[in-house]
Amino acid sequence: ALPRSAISSVLKGPRPMPVTAPARPLEDARPRQPPQPASPPEELPPPTEREIILEISGRRFNMTAWANEHPGGAKVLERLHGKDATRAFLGAHHSRAAHELLKRFDVGPAEGKEEAATVVPEGGVGLAGKLFTPEDRNNRHKLLGVFCLAHFAFRYGALLVAPEAGFGSASLPSLALVLVHAFLSGSSLKFAIPKERVKGKPMIWQEFRAHNICFALRSVACFTFAWVGRRAGTPAARRLAIGGSTAACLGALVAADEITKRLRVDSSESTTATMPYPPSWRPEVVRRFKAFYALSQYMATLGCLMCTNLAYPFIIALPIQLASLLMTLVRKGLLSAAGYHLLYAGSLCLPYCVAALHAVKYGSRDVVVLLATASALLFARRQGASKYALWGPTFALRALWGDRLLHQW
Repeated sequence: ALPRSAISSVLKGPRPMPVTAPARPLEDARPRQPPQPASPPEELPPPTEREIILEISGRRFNMTAWANEHPGGAKVLERLHGKDATRAFLGAHHSRAAHELLKRFDVGPAEGKEEAATVVPEGGVGLAGKLFTPEDRNNRHKLLGVFCLAHFAFRYGALLVAPEAGFGSASLPSLALVLVHAFLSGSSLKFAIPKERVKGKPMIWQEFRAHNICFALRSVACFTFAWVGRRAGTPAARRLAIGGSTAACLGALVAADEITKRLRVDSSESTTATMPYPPSWRPEVVRRFKAFYALSQYMATLGCLMCTNLAYPFIIALPIQLASLLMTLVRKGLLSAAGYHLLYAGSLCLPYCVAALHAVKYGSRDVVVLLATASALLFARRQGASKYALWGPTFALRALWGDRLLHQW
């Protein structure tokens, strides 16, 4: 018989052998290889933000983090990188708030330069100082703007009692008054504004301004063609009005594409779809605003194509010209981003209200035809259809059968 200790060792199995670290050789017998040259590092993409450090009154300021929010655009600051920007800063007549904001980016004294005291405005730049700039010394643009706003107010008020806002007689003074709006848009070119869009707030930039001029001129041109057709009163003049309005709308589409090609800095942006909104707004609210803006763009083009009511192409110009004013007020710190969107959306609602009033008061079905057509075009566009493939047949249908569907005023 086996002893108990032997039986216990068999049941437990063999004891594990202790693991010891292998002996370290004193010297590697293999010959050492010469060091290999390091492979060249991969080329990295350029940084998204270029460092911007400039000098003002003998002190250095790192504006990199804030450059995209600069109302004058980041390019203005980039051009001043590493330079003395004192004259440019003081020449812009910045407000007291701007002087206080500048202190946040102070990184120390400029090397080899004596620090100079900067004159800070006591009460800041007032309303007059922000609105009246050296670029418009004779205030021509502002006077034109005040006149055009008053003209819009008068015509919208007249629509309550007259279906064509007093344009129905096609008088020469009515045409002259509308042509003033073209001069207003053209006079905006005298102002220096940034080429790139300012991030964070809806401030005017060059591409948007050019688009607004283009579409404001479209409204003026379509009104002029409709005015000629009404004043002459002949079938040939009527055909001219429809053909001219169609050409004006098509020309505006082509011109807008050319403007985008020449002036857009970031190809991923869109003048309307990527417009900045207040950060506190819910995504659902932003989506509804964007959808309304997109539908209104199609409604505006269709309204200019009608050639039946002289008031339609004119009242469409209000949101177009007002948008530039509102963006300028945002840039000057006189209006918030929320204020811009609320006022702009409100101005877009006015033509809808006019069409609804005409439906109730005069039995016009124009609003139904326009909404149905605009909704179908917008849906097809979102499915990937080319805008020219959509508008081409629309223009042809307007010329062939439009008068059978639209109310004749």
